[in-house]
Amino acid sequence: MMDVRSFDSGRILLYDFFSGLFLHDLLVGRKELLEKQLEILLQSPLEEGLEIPLGQMLSMVQKEGMEPIVAEYTELFVLPFTHRRIHLLLSHYKEGYVGGQALLDIRQRLRDFPIRMNEELCKESEEHFGFLLVLMRFLIENHGQVPLNSEVKVFKEFIAPYGESITQELISHPQARFYASAGKVLASFLGFERNLLK
Repeated sequence: MMDVRSFDSGRILLYDFFSGLFLHDLLVGRKELLEKQLEILLQSPLEEGLEIPLGQMLSMVQKEGMEPIVAEYTELFVLPFTHRRIHLLLSHYKEGYVGGQALLDIRQRLRDFPIRMNEELCKESEEHFGFLLVLMRFLIENHGQVPLNSEVKVFKEFIAPYGESITQELISHPQARFYASAGKVLASFLGFERNLLK
């Protein structure tokens, strides 16, 4: 059996990396950190072939800066002008509208953890995919202070089912450049986590 804890530092990096891509407020001021994270991920990609999307993301950050990436975020997730919006709220996937049972479920689960929403850090609701990625990072960093199997439950109940839908939408979206590459890296990471947290 794999020792989950031996992968913690890499997993913390990846959850931080993805939360920075899916939370608008984190994305905006993230250029230097994003470059550094992409360079680290390029040195040891999760699987063969990921050098291509990681390299494309790094090249875009270095050559074009954050402005087109933030604009793409807006186009995909906030105010799409030409295509269907990609939703980052779980209720949308589960029930077809926002603020449904999925939000109540995650709030119930959060009661198990010594964590509260920090509205300065994260203005999104608890069912936002980006918030759930921040939550997973917190659970890994504080695994001794949270109930046993917390990571497994949050991953299986909330991140895996919706992450796969988000990944597919990103990869196939005609307006996605940076985020199509991010979708490929996310798909690989979700597969890694699924195997690790069995």
